[in-house]
Amino acid sequence: MLQRFLLVFLFLVLASGAAVAGEPIKAGSYQIYFSPDDALADRLIDLIDDEEKSIFAAVYCLMHPGIAKALQRAKARGVEVEVLVDPFSVKARGPLSRMVQSGVGVFVWDPLSKKYQDHSKKSTHRSLMHDKFCLFGRGFVWTGSFNFTREAHFSNCENAIVLRDLEAYQRYYREYQEIKRSGCRPYEEYLILHGKKR
Repeated sequence: MLQRFLLVFLFLVLASGAAVAGEPIKAGSYQIYFSPDDALADRLIDLIDDEEKSIFAAVYCLMHPGIAKALQRAKARGVEVEVLVDPFSVKARGPLSRMVQSGVGVFVWDPLSKKYQDHSKKSTHRSLMHDKFCLFGRGFVWTGSFNFTREAHFSNCENAIVLRDLEAYQRYYREYQEIKRSGCRPYEEYLILHGKKR
């Protein structure tokens, strides 16, 4: 009997701390997802499709066509949409050029700032823009290990957490602006500067 009571009590404590998948996220709460079981790309696309104000994403790899199209749809309905990506995402058959053509602001990581240079022993490695977060104007923060790719959706072990917390949103937004200001170039400028084909 005591064991049963403890199990019920533990369940109630855990359930009160996190929103159940599919329910609205209340202020100060969160939802946690794991791939492939929780279909992370679908959860992210739902948030994009519901947004009416702004979306700012900083993601190492953006190759998932469904996510790219959702961002384009958001832009078409008047949402402010910007994306920061690592050069790893600049692929000939990737979705970035179509996103730019549709008016989505795309910026590529190409840091000049000493802040982002490796100061260890004669390192020749360039720094990565390895973040994976997305900010929604309603005050949501999506973050975790999930890159915006098919592999991360269908087969990788990945995680994502959606926070609805104003302080967290503001902290992530400041970081987004700092990354953009000190380490990114507009997509077209990056292509010209680095001799990349469109």
